[in-house]
Amino acid sequence: MAFTTSTLAEKKNKVLFILGATGTGKTKLSINLSTYYPAEIINSDKIQVYKGLDIVTNKVLESERCSIPHHILGIIDDPEYDFTMNDFCKHVLESLDLIIGNGHLPIIVGGSNSYLRKLVEDPTIAFLSKYDCCFIWVDVSLPTLFKYVGKRVDEMVEGGMVDEIREYFVPGADNTKGIRRAIGVPELDSFFAIEKKSGIDDAIKEMILKKAIEETKQNTCILAKNQLSKIQNMTHMLESMVYKIDSTEVFEALLRGEDYKHLHQEIVIKPSKEIVKRFLEETTDEFGYEKYSNDNVKHASNGEESALLEDEVTELHELSTSLHSIARVLYEFAEGEDELDHIHGKWKWLRYAIHGYFGCGEYQFLTAADEPLDRGFVDDIWHKQVPLKVSLNEWRLLLNRIPTKDNMVRRHVLQPDDDMCMGGCGSMDTTYHLFLGCDTFGSVWSLVWQ
Repeated sequence: MAFTTSTLAEKKNKVLFILGATGTGKTKLSINLSTYYPAEIINSDKIQVYKGLDIVTNKVLESERCSIPHHILGIIDDPEYDFTMNDFCKHVLESLDLIIGNGHLPIIVGGSNSYLRKLVEDPTIAFLSKYDCCFIWVDVSLPTLFKYVGKRVDEMVEGGMVDEIREYFVPGADNTKGIRRAIGVPELDSFFAIEKKSGIDDAIKEMILKKAIEETKQNTCILAKNQLSKIQNMTHMLESMVYKIDSTEVFEALLRGEDYKHLHQEIVIKPSKEIVKRFLEETTDEFGYEKYSNDNVKHASNGEESALLEDEVTELHELSTSLHSIARVLYEFAEGEDELDHIHGKWKWLRYAIHGYFGCGEYQFLTAADEPLDRGFVDDIWHKQVPLKVSLNEWRLLLNRIPTKDNMVRRHVLQPDDDMCMGGCGSMDTTYHLFLGCDTFGSVWSLVWQ
């Protein structure tokens, strides 16, 4: 039976979208979710619809698809065919009928955001009226993503990218059409044009090749920046249908050569599974909790600054919300609220008659020096009766994901020398310091608890 959500007037089939700039791990997440929930994947990358150039276009290998059906992937034989937005919408709607008929959840994933916007905004299609949609946005701060993109291009070159593009080289071909629009193809044109010519020094050829590879990296970074801008614009329309997951810490660990897989599970996979679980369980009428609010975004006009300002304002809002709820619960604890679930004897959910559920016991939990932090308790945070935003705030607090100054410096929102506590005590503004060590702020929490 297909995944549906009901209202008084109609039943809507559910569709999951995964958004993100190039290189942020959208494909990996879609496959991971599809092995957990019965789902099929619809490609929304306008270059990956063509056959060939699998390395250049970062097309997921057959061996990595885990036997999950992929739609609109490598279906166009003619490398010069103009795959339009209307073509995309037509293929998506056909694929949706097939996947829903199979009783599976459709997951639409890819970076062609203009095509996605056409799909969801076209008044003739009326997509959002016909389908119940959820959008997971996997975000990585641009400075970190740019470093990763450079690393990935180097890996693509080592994996045979130059040889792959050489097979598609046609002197004088139009690189603004079809699959030849893929970043890397136009950039290497000048190298292939002189590669076989005699009388040109090999050192010059090597220099031209290196320059082409560098241009490929630069243009991929430009693509990522433009994609981020388009995603930000889309969220203004989609509003509460979007969940944003920050994967910056995962990529920073990867770039340092550390084991990032556990971080990826905790930061990206587990929250995404919970988001999808709730999306599949809840009806439209019951989606009362806030997922992503446009009001939390300060929109700037200028690329990278815009992304950083948005992250900063959003995270500061979430921090204030979290601190407010924690203070209120600690204060109200003496009133004798109903307990919901008890976790480790220290941290638990409390039902507050007027305002819903809040976490209680953070102070005791953080001060329990004899009890090391066990990440296993994170699973208990995602309680089906607790609004998701509350769960996310508790998760960020207890796993040091709130925007203290040291975290914001690490994410390049603030300058490296701007990580001192605003209380003027001369210490670094960390989660531990804010809640426990600061003479100005830390003492407040101990007094509230007493």
